[in-house]
This record gives sequence, structure tokens and C-alpha cells, in this order.
Amino acid sequence: MISEFPRPELHQVILFHQRGELGEQLPLPPILAGTLRRSPIGWGSNVQTLRAVRHAVRDHGADVVHAHLGLSEIVASLAVSGEVPIVASRRGRNVGFEGNPLLRAVEGLGHWRMRLLVCNSRYLEQYTLEHDHLVPPVRVINNGIAVEEYQLPDPDAEQFRVAMIANIRPYKRHDIFLRAFARTLESLPDAAAVIAGDGDPSPLLELCTELGISREVSFVGRVEDVRAVLRRCHVVCLTSQHEGFPNALLEGLAAGKPVVATKVGGIPELVRHGQEGLLTSMDPADVAAALVRLGSDEQLRGQMSRAAVIRAREYPWSRVVHETERAYRDAIAWARGRPCVA
Repeated sequence: MISEFPRPELHQVILFHQRGELGEQLPLPPILAGTLRRSPIGWGSNVQTLRAVRHAVRDHGADVVHAHLGLSEIVASLAVSGEVPIVASRRGRNVGFEGNPLLRAVEGLGHWRMRLLVCNSRYLEQYTLEHDHLVPPVRVINNGIAVEEYQLPDPDAEQFRVAMIANIRPYKRHDIFLRAFARTLESLPDAAAVIAGDGDPSPLLELCTELGISREVSFVGRVEDVRAVLRRCHVVCLTSQHEGFPNALLEGLAAGKPVVATKVGGIPELVRHGQEGLLTSMDPADVAAALVRLGSDEQLRGQMSRAAVIRAREYPWSRVVHETERAYRDAIAWARGRPCVA
């Protein structure tokens, strides 16, 4: 998103891990503050990391700090001078904090230090207000996308192909997808599926063997350019247990791919059932029925493909930049004694 701002050189990124390829695209080289360790043995190095963050913010002369995701929010609340306002981003539930009273309390203290919390869906806003402690003013800014970068040719194969693009995490429920795809093969025996995302696929490979679908399902791991996966598929599927406003589906829509997804979290805010895709329960049978319907009806896929691109155009980066800059201005105004209105 930084590259979309009018003056991207004003944005300094601070990392807690080695930079990846995205780091090479930043206008200023990112600062590696240090790693963050969970065990008491590493707490000493954590203090050094917090100190490095504080110095980086001071040396850069920052007017505002944008903490991206829950852990960064806590780091910013501990490290950043009280004179500098903090805006935090919430893109999904802090699953690692749920069920841990200590982490929940620390999260609440982090909220207390925030001037504004940005959620990427109405669902996430409501969930945060209902479940978090000391929630600051909340504003919803949906994710953005450059649709013109996702104009891809139709798949060159007649074989019906489904892609699930999601890091392998328990709440993504890849198991539901695989069980649904096994049912799909009963009606569409020539179908194929690809799973793209970081994480250990071993349990899923075992499930594929158990279901007898190992030959029809490919695991490609983490991909730097998701368009390489989207180019080869007809439909994008996501069977998560909860979501904020998933980029995987927004990218799929921009590429003109109809969606089959569980009706959870912020997904219904992005994908309208019967227009850009089909929303289902978490029952594998329901997911399979939606996949079979799209796999069997090329005309329906075409209609939803066109609608998908139109829908994706409603989320341009220009809107995200405008609303984010407004959030920064409001946070700075609050720090200078003027009210911040969410």
C-alpha cells in the first residue's frame, strides 16, 4: 500500500524479521529492529528490540505510527513515546490471544494506547467491540486491489480447476475443502485442485491419501505471485472458520474467478451470494454442491466472472489511501488536543 501514497518516501517500515521480496519494493530500506521471542529466555533481547523501535521512531521524526496486526500493536504501545499517536490495523481475529487471559490483558493495554483501530470489515469491527477490552475508536477500511494487474486469460484447459489460496492454519479449515473436493470428484471426476499457501502440508497430504484424492490435488506451497495460480483455475474456494476481509478472495474476484466460500466473518461483505459466487455453510456437502454447480455450468461461471471483476473495482487502492491518510490526520489531531472522530 505504501507505494500508492502520494509521497511514499515519508513512510519508514520497521520489521521484526528478515525482509522478504516486498521489502525490496519499499521507497526506504526497512529497519530490522530485532526479533521477538515468546520464552522468558528471550525477554532480554525483546527489550533491545523495543529500544530499537523507540529510537527508529524518534530518529525518523514520525508524526504517527501505524502498527500492523496484534503483536505490532503491543510492541508499539510499549516502545513508542506517548507524544506520538498510534494507529493499529486489525485484519483478522487475534487467534493466538484468544483463550489466554494474560495475552488478552496485554492486548487491552495495547488498545488503551491506540488512538484509532482500523478493521478491514464490519464483521471484524463488531467482533472487536464485543470481545476486546479498552477498544479505542474503530474505523473500517476494506482492503484494496489494483484490478488492472489481474486481467488474466481464461484457463487453457477444459478440466475444471479449483484453487484454495490460504496459509495452512487450523482456522482456514483445509480439511473441509479436501472433503468437499472429494465429493465434487464424484460428479466431476476430471476436476483438479491446487492449494497454495505457507505451512506444513503433511496432515493434509495424509487426508488426501485417506480420501483417495492425492492425484487430483496439488500443493504448491507459498507463492510470490498469486496470479500464477489464478491463471490456471476456474474457481477460487475458501472454507475458513472465520475471516476478516480476505485478500485471497479479492484477488480472485479481480482475476474474474467466481468464488465458493463459507459464509463467515467479512466474506459476505465482499462476495454476494448468487452474484460473484456461492456462499455455503461449513458442511463439506454444501461446499461440494456449490463447486459441482459451477463446474457443471460454464454459462453461470461466465456471468459470475464478469460480475467478479466489476465487484473488485469497488475496492481501489486510491480509496484505501484516502481513508488511511484521513485516519492518520485524525490521530494526529487527537494527539494535539483536538477530537478524533471515528
